[in-house]
Amino acid sequence: EVADYLDSDSDGDGIDDSVEGTVDTDGDGTPDYLDTDSDDDGIADSVEGTVDTDGDGTPDFRDLDSDDDGIADSVEGTVDTDGDGTPDYLDTDSDGDGIADSVEGTVDTDGDGTPDFRDLDSDGDGIADSVEGTVDTDGDGVADFRDLDSDGDGIADSVEGTVDTDGDGAPDYRDTDSDGDGIADSVEGTVDTDGDGTPDFRDTDSDNDGIADSVEGAVDSDGDGVADFRDTDSDNDGIADSVEGTVDSDGDGAADYIDRDSDNDGVNDAAEGTVDTDG
Repeated sequence: EVADYLDSDSDGDGIDDSVEGTVDTDGDGTPDYLDTDSDDDGIADSVEGTVDTDGDGTPDFRDLDSDDDGIADSVEGTVDTDGDGTPDYLDTDSDGDGIADSVEGTVDTDGDGTPDFRDLDSDGDGIADSVEGTVDTDGDGVADFRDLDSDGDGIADSVEGTVDTDGDGAPDYRDTDSDGDGIADSVEGTVDTDGDGTPDFRDTDSDNDGIADSVEGAVDSDGDGVADFRDTDSDNDGIADSVEGTVDSDGDGAADYIDRDSDNDGVNDAAEGTVDTDG
């Protein structure tokens, strides 16, 4: 046994007494040269050492936030969340998702028990933080990695996902018109009007009448409360849109499916019907 006055490292933490000195960094009544955890952050001085990771002039064994990411070393600890060889207290991106710990912080957005700085899917929407990133697609003040509806169209990111239905380069969770039919996802929604297994926001012919939604649009030609893109008889003449089609029989500028007198003979289509009287 060596008396402290003869020992150059009295607490055996690998840091020379001449470096630690008699200051009491954590104010626990034990001077640093005798304290094995000088800053009381739960990480031994022998682990932290005298390096100054964040270059702030305070060596790690005395620094409560060694990597200066705004998260205390006592919270980050010596675990290595992303397995990159750097313990979290020294890692500015502990989960390796491309978003700095200083941005993610210790909040637990999705309430799954894992703070965002360690969570690869902070909002639990099934889309990785590394994909969503810190952009704010809908400008609502919430970054996409924390936003459950990144494009603000009323359809959850978990439903829209990262597919790009219309191939325009914008994944559906960021695309306000996922099928590129000119009708907003917020209007089409997740209903499946024609029951074909494809929700309207991804269906280019929502009512399966053979006329594209981009042609029919969200107008309500017959005023029945159902938009044409969902109405199988847009002009309410008793003749299905799939029969009338987009031709303009009388050349009046209105396609037959929205023209109540398609041949302009003064007799409504509803009265004439689809019979062929003269064969």
